Amino acid sequence: MQGIKVPFSPYLACDIARNVLGRRWPEAEDLIASDPEAACLYSKYLVKGRWKRAEKTVSESPWAYWYAVNVVGGRWPEGEDAIAEHPYLSFRYAYDVVKGPWPKGEPAVKSDPDCAKMYAYEFEGSGEPYQMFRYGPQDDVREKAGRKLDAVRNMLDARGNCTQ
Repeated sequence: MQGIKVPFSPYLACDIARNVLGRRWPEAEDLIASDPEAACLYSKYLVKGRWKRAEKTVSESPWAYWYAVNVVGGRWPEGEDAIAEHPYLSFRYAYDVVKGPWPKGEPAVKSDPDCAKMYAYEFEGSGEPYQMFRYGPQDDVREKAGRKLDAVRNMLDARGNCTQ
């Protein structure tokens, strides 16, 4: 386009295309495709669908989750490796996109206690392996609970208050 110089910022170029030009801006597409966030926004609002030119850049970043949800509209195998590196994004991908357990993202989910709890809450009914997300190894939990119960009983018994 005459009169508008391509800026140095991919995000700014995307913003100009979207809010000033109101259409795709071919002269700035190389720059926009180099940044995962700008590429995602450009894909959704200006390309209005998948943008092959930028998919490699997006697939190697955490923005792969956003692209899968908002542009692809479903599973996007090309971006799953990048998503699987992040606990919360792995949980959200399993919940929002896969709509069930997602084994590829489970190692990352397990690394964050809050994400592990959310994952277990959503998917624990899916089978035995998901119990580990909420409780850890069952034997350890039962053993610790048993020791605490014994300690309380002993304390109450010492006071003469324990009834079994």
